[in-house]
Amino acid sequence: DPGLTHKEDLSSGTISAAFGGVTAILDMPNTKPPTSDLSTLNMKKEIASSKAYVDYGFNVVALEDLTFEGVQNLVQDPAFGGFKVFMGETTGSLVMDNFVKLGEIFDSFQGSNITFSLHAEDGELMSKLNIDSSGLLRSHLRSRMGAAESSAIDKALVAAGVNSSSLHFLHISSKEGVKALKGKGATFEVTPHHLLLDVKNFYKDNEVEGYGKVNPPIRTSDD
Repeated sequence: DPGLTHKEDLSSGTISAAFGGVTAILDMPNTKPPTSDLSTLNMKKEIASSKAYVDYGFNVVALEDLTFEGVQNLVQDPAFGGFKVFMGETTGSLVMDNFVKLGEIFDSFQGSNITFSLHAEDGELMSKLNIDSSGLLRSHLRSRMGAAESSAIDKALVAAGVNSSSLHFLHISSKEGVKALKGKGATFEVTPHHLLLDVKNFYKDNEVEGYGKVNPPIRTSDD
């Protein structure tokens, strides 16, 4: 919300949150248009003011032109939840894969208590495989392997340097990813579907294209 409300809007999403016992949500920026500046943040606030059933905040996408000076009004807004970094191609095409620039951004926000939430999949590594992931789950899983997750984590941690405590890694899905994060000072989270589901349970003779498909992918019971 806005732009993709046939999937979910701030009303249906926050009602679901409330019924699940969740009292606050942080909205992600890959909507249409994406939340990328103060004006798009204000637009989301306006929508939420008449739709939301729980407390809310909004993440803003971090792109190459992000500067500390340029977003002073944005980061002081009470509804600002932090920055979202997409390290590889996923829904919305808002990729930030310039790791020199990413390091400069992390440095410029040092000591500001602002969180950077990262979708950690190494787009460069995935593109080298050149696997068509548009079809069934087997190829999707091969094209977005655990090594792509751990590689993106390693690159982000190097870019952050001493600022690793400002990084929060979203939906970690692989054993390689967990290993890469152990003891590094950053925080991370997992999701119910990555914890509880095994991709092999979705394999069928007449596998439905797209059923059970998500980025990063549902993996095997080893993960």
